[in-house]
Amino acid sequence: MDKTAKNMINMADSIATINGVEIERLDLNRVHWKDSRFDYYVLSVWYSDGKEITIREDCTIVEKEEE
Repeated sequence: MDKTAKNMINMADSIATINGVEIERLDLNRVHWKDSRFDYYVLSVWYSDGKEITIREDCTIVEKEEE
């Protein structure tokens, strides 16, 4: 998991650099896939421009919709 977490944090940092913003907060969580024995990690990232994204363990990026 250590290398996976490092990759996820590097990805979050790269996104911040590309967009010219700062990372405000990081939150790493283990998620249990429903009806299976499969667990995976997700990293929620909040940026200084008010945007929030989630980076999944497989490096899939999910942007949160503004409400």
